[in-house]
Amino acid sequence: MEPLASNRVTLLTLIFLLFLFIQPSLSIYCDEDDCYNLLGVTQSANASEIKKAYYMLSLKRHPDENPDPESKKFFVKIANAYEILKDEATREQYDYAIAHPEEVFYNTAQYYHAYYGHKTDTRAVLVGLFLILSGFQYLNQWTRYNQAIEMVKKTPAYKNKLKAKEFERTGGVTNKNKGNKQMNKYDLPYIFL
Repeated sequence: MEPLASNRVTLLTLIFLLFLFIQPSLSIYCDEDDCYNLLGVTQSANASEIKKAYYMLSLKRHPDENPDPESKKFFVKIANAYEILKDEATREQYDYAIAHPEEVFYNTAQYYHAYYGHKTDTRAVLVGLFLILSGFQYLNQWTRYNQAIEMVKKTPAYKNKLKAKEFERTGGVTNKNKGNKQMNKYDLPYIFL
């Protein structure tokens, strides 16, 4: 096999594997089902029809009313479908995903943007980020200061100055035991009779 054909086979294999691992854009909304079919409404249904269909299905399929394990799974599906279709923005995104299934990445990005994007106040995020960075900066400066002090303590100049101060403090006596030691009454041994 020549190198060009080998590259084509490799490229086709990678594309095939990529399509295997990419979820279709519709499956991110209601898994493999159609949200409209789950609720039993058409795509042209208005919000009140969707709400009515959801409440009718939830009365029949609610896990408290129907102990069947399949009923619980179906109730989760219809609740998810209702959450998608009750909001106008997510419903428009879902309708767009139905109309344009070839735009998998765009539809996936829109889905995650609607559910996870911009849920917090930007000012709070910026203030929190500023406080965290300020804390890290303070810890960095404190660590660097302590490292500098330790480095200075290891220098011969510092050690010589420390010895000179100690020599000055003790009055020129190098050994503490040889100096003029003044004794006070607490240093005297007690004599018991």
